[in-house]
Amino acid sequence: MKAEWTLILTPSNITVTETTSFKTKLINLWNTGHVVSPEIFHHIDVNAGQRCQWTRVYLFIQQ
Repeated sequence: MKAEWTLILTPSNITVTETTSFKTKLINLWNTGHVVSPEIFHHIDVNAGQRCQWTRVYLFIQQ
């Protein structure tokens, strides 16, 4: 399953969503003062000569 998270800033109703093309290995959520940061981690196991591709898409919306 792909990983996805959404943060909503109230009362301005601004949202940011991240969607990934990979299965989540680990999720960290940290904050300091006025900063909140969700971090989605992808497990990479690549041998010499191999490739690994993935995407992250961020969507910002003001409603």
